[in-house]
Amino acid sequence: MVIIIISKSIDGSLPTDRLGRYCTIDESWAESLCYGLASAQEVFERLIVDDGSNARGHRKNMFSPDLVHCGIASGVHLSMDNMVLIEYAKGILKDGEMPTINVTI
Repeated sequence: MVIIIISKSIDGSLPTDRLGRYCTIDESWAESLCYGLASAQEVFERLIVDDGSNARGHRKNMFSPDLVHCGIASGVHLSMDNMVLIEYAKGILKDGEMPTINVTI
């Protein structure tokens, strides 16, 4: 199960827009955001513990066997000092490659 939290960026783009700038994803994707932490260790500890969320979506994203690719970005946030963004994807298509289609009846 992949938990998807859709968040718009300051420019109004959605996660699928941001992923589409760099690749074409196949099947499933997810996004995790972490704000205000100084080190990579703190970020990953926060995402793994995922305190305050009964669904533990960040933890599920990180350990999902379906999400095998990720891109990570960090930068300054307007109100939270800094942020780390992780985009996950099940597959990345090569140019001209057709997406996988799973039909469940």
